[in-house]
Amino acid sequence: MLRVVRVPVKDVDRFIEYLRARGYEVEEGPHTVLVDQSEVVSVKIEREGVLQGYAVIHFITPYYRVELRGLQDDKEYLRALLEVKYSEEKWRIPVDDVAVVALSEELIEALGGYSDEYPVADGESLVDEYHRRNPQYQNTVKLLVARLLDELA
Repeated sequence: MLRVVRVPVKDVDRFIEYLRARGYEVEEGPHTVLVDQSEVVSVKIEREGVLQGYAVIHFITPYYRVELRGLQDDKEYLRALLEVKYSEEKWRIPVDDVAVVALSEELIEALGGYSDEYPVADGESLVDEYHRRNPQYQNTVKLLVARLLDELA
């Protein structure tokens, strides 16, 4: 059994905690920062050593706020990035539904009960701005899921 499920997620870390609280082992795999300063990670989901599925998550972090400032000076830009790095603010907000390639009905059922809120007050406006600036954002997850499905075949 293999099924791709789209899960509306507003807080990556809560989503991972949710899965772990239900007995799943969650391992974050390959991760990359894209040119638009969003990020992508694949997540392996197992239970008792048995593969249950993979999740593909496309998200923004506090670093995206630096991108929105439109700084032209390299020193200012680097300084702003370092301020974020050493700040207390740590969150990851998906810019698209999380795509889960589920290999078990049990995982699909667990995902059906998930809901959360943005980890920061301006989370929704940050996602809206990302969508406005990157109208093709949905292609990122689609392409990665297609690649993952090809590898599982």
